[in-house]
Amino acid sequence: MHMDPITSSKTMNMATGLGTTTAFDLQPPRQGIGVNTFHSSQGQALVPAMEAMFGKKRMAKERIYWCFSPEKDPRVVALLKWIDAMSDGLATIGLQHFLQTGQRGAFITNVEYMVPGPNPQPAFDWITKNHLRATLDRVFQESVVTYDPAKIVIVFVFLLSASKNSMVCWRRKLPVSEELRMRYRRDIEKTLGRLEEKKQVIVDELPPPPPKPEEPPPPPKKKRGFWRRLFGIK
Repeated sequence: MHMDPITSSKTMNMATGLGTTTAFDLQPPRQGIGVNTFHSSQGQALVPAMEAMFGKKRMAKERIYWCFSPEKDPRVVALLKWIDAMSDGLATIGLQHFLQTGQRGAFITNVEYMVPGPNPQPAFDWITKNHLRATLDRVFQESVVTYDPAKIVIVFVFLLSASKNSMVCWRRKLPVSEELRMRYRRDIEKTLGRLEEKKQVIVDELPPPPPKPEEPPPPPKKKRGFWRRLFGIK
């Protein structure tokens, strides 16, 4: 991935290992992994990310980056491990959000936003396909339109730059258990039947221009007849 030197110097210090980070160990929810034990920030965790996600001054590829290693920041590593450990509970809630909203969507969580308490907990907000479309980012959109929302729940994890103008993102795909799908089979069938079939992705990247057509060869010169050659007529 190419980043210009100015942007690179200010963007993702944590994610590239250039900043000082504080490692923490996330604990499981105190009441276990039931559906009522996961927290939502009610959108508060996304407020500082508005410019990075939806800003119109720069293209999506200059605001949202996907290819950084999570190993550069122990907070990211801890959160991704926590998500993997709690995947069954998150997948259950994700399926319920899909059935309640009737729209494709995903969970999104801010590495730097923790619900305060004796055991700090991450917050997971549900963001729909239409909101992700407004980012004009291809990965965000393709992640929610190319899978079966009754079988896979997507979780996006992001870390903001110090300026809050850019973000590094990671993605996890959590499987929905077959037992859960069977329990909600009728609701799933109804919701899938009402889904918009058009899986459109809107990006701010222009396709490459088509190649220029080859110029036709010049027409052959007409041969002069005998009398024209004899009298020098062109």
